[in-house]
Amino acid sequence: MIQTLIKAADEYRVVFAGTNFARAGKPLSVNLFRVKFSPTKDLSFIGDDFAGLTLTAAVLKDDTHQGVDISAFAEIKMVEE
Repeated sequence: MIQTLIKAADEYRVVFAGTNFARAGKPLSVNLFRVKFSPTKDLSFIGDDFAGLTLTAAVLKDDTHQGVDISAFAEIKMVEE
């Protein structure tokens, strides 16, 4: 037996490092400091795929990132050259 969605969601740090093809393939990194996923939008077990899971998330403020012109939510780095 599997019980689903029985406790509050955990918080995660999400880091993406990849290529931005909209900017001629230049490198891109995205760092989301605090993310809480809410997978309750759609949990589908009937369909063409084995299972479907639509994820939504909230990006939360991280009070450890403070200062002038410093975001408490995320950091995005793009190569300008």
